[in-house]
Amino acid sequence: MGWLKIGYDGIDAEKERIARLSGPNRFWMKEGTKREIVLIDDEPACVYEHSPKINGSWNNAFTCLKESSDIIPCCEKLGERDRYYCGHYTIVDITEPTDAKNAKYQHEIKLLPTKLKTLSLLRRKKGDRGSLIGCIFNVHRDSKDDPNCGSEFEFQREAKLEGLFPLVTFKGKKLVDLYKEAAEKPEVMARLKDTFQLTLDAEGKIVPKIYSFNYEKILAQKTPQEIRSMLGSAQVESDGGQEGSKSPKDDNVPF
Repeated sequence: MGWLKIGYDGIDAEKERIARLSGPNRFWMKEGTKREIVLIDDEPACVYEHSPKINGSWNNAFTCLKESSDIIPCCEKLGERDRYYCGHYTIVDITEPTDAKNAKYQHEIKLLPTKLKTLSLLRRKKGDRGSLIGCIFNVHRDSKDDPNCGSEFEFQREAKLEGLFPLVTFKGKKLVDLYKEAAEKPEVMARLKDTFQLTLDAEGKIVPKIYSFNYEKILAQKTPQEIRSMLGSAQVESDGGQEGSKSPKDDNVPF
């Protein structure tokens, strides 16, 4: 009876499932806008993804199963052309956006998903500079046909990451406060370990700095059963892995 579990053994698995469902916010730009970001990574973490529109929402990106499984309901349901190659970076969005409820956010650490066009652009930027870590870019998206992560990256300068660190937030909380909380609460520490590539000191506390996301965790493949449940009988629309057009709901620097 796989649907019935007796005892406490399923608690950790369920916590991991919930954490995967509520992963980091993905960077996205509306056409005709400009944002300012800081790259925390030098190299992308790359996977094949699907990102179908389900019941009116594009916020459904997940890693394709084809590279590791003979059971691939994602490609069977959405079609092979829907899957696309995607490189992921950790960034800090230092623009101050306002969401639909007029709440303002700034210095949020986010996941930057980039398809081939943007990946090639950032490879050239890395070749020009030698490293992308700490680089501040003005990012532009001129039209809806441009990549939704931006089509133009203008280098501004290199950030002092130690000065940026006290300002950075994740899910509405400052990293500084999350690290302090993790020192007192094992469950918070475990969640942060699943989210970021942390370094701990001799006392087991988090070394205070900005970390890249833990890609092996946050990009972990769903099971075939999870994907079937996700796609199921919902109204699903595919964009064929195109660079632009998706429109998810919109959710002086001292460094």
